[in-house]
Amino acid sequence: MSFMDLFSPKSCIVCGEEGAIGLCPTCRKRLDALYDPRPFRCSGGNGYADAMYALFHYDIPFSRSFILDLKTNGYRDSVALFESYYERAMTEKDFPSDFEWVTFCPRSMRARYARGFDQSLLLAQAASSASGKPMEELLYRSGSPRAQHTLSAAARRENVKDTFYGSRNLDGANILLIDDVVTTGATASEAARALKKSGAMRVFVLCLAH
Repeated sequence: MSFMDLFSPKSCIVCGEEGAIGLCPTCRKRLDALYDPRPFRCSGGNGYADAMYALFHYDIPFSRSFILDLKTNGYRDSVALFESYYERAMTEKDFPSDFEWVTFCPRSMRARYARGFDQSLLLAQAASSASGKPMEELLYRSGSPRAQHTLSAAARRENVKDTFYGSRNLDGANILLIDDVVTTGATASEAARALKKSGAMRVFVLCLAH
């Protein structure tokens, strides 16, 4: 097996069918059927984000398993597939298109070290390619907060408070902020707050699932 095969397995990453790259035709059809691009509002509000937009429902087991595969393995074929969904979403009439930059919610250094990659960076690169807008690393993250999925909504907000800071003056630009999964919206809102503190006018959040 070559090094690149680690990132591009020659079998379906969901059902394991041999010879498939990324998804086999059957699983691709199943995922296509679950594609549901839509704006949403978190139960506690969207915080500092001006709008949030998701492509899939995270509570559906099939789409969740595929997204978790990306989060844990970072397969490049998964990213390429999501790029096609980004392209489709950006043609929707309610998708916010007036942004100048694409960026992402960076993982903590502990998470990056444990996984060896940042899945949100991979997704931001795909979204940049789909939109034709430049991707920049506009946020840095300090500290190593606890894993969000283990915490309550209130604890999540406190856990990420003041952990993001901007890398440059954004001078009134509108930003498309990429994240993988949004649940309570605490991380995305805190990242949006840091972008606005750096001068962003509006911040739109695009996630794979909510």
